[in-house]
Amino acid sequence: MVAAPAWHEFMQYAITKNNNIEYFTKPQITAISKPMLNGQYINSIGGSLQIHSILFYIDKNNPLGPIPRNPANDSQFYN
Repeated sequence: MVAAPAWHEFMQYAITKNNNIEYFTKPQITAISKPMLNGQYINSIGGSLQIHSILFYIDKNNPLGPIPRNPANDSQFYN
């Protein structure tokens, strides 16, 4: 109950203050060949749907780099 009046006063000030309107440019979407970086959670492998492990495709130290040759070298691979 103590914070509500202060928050109300702050919001009233923020809403009624004559602020300059800012417009932002929409970022250009760049397609990445790695499914999980494009927001895909299921990958088709051999005609069947399987939930992929991100460590098969991503090197955590270089996410946009090449696919790891041996993902099992990562200490988190089996977790």
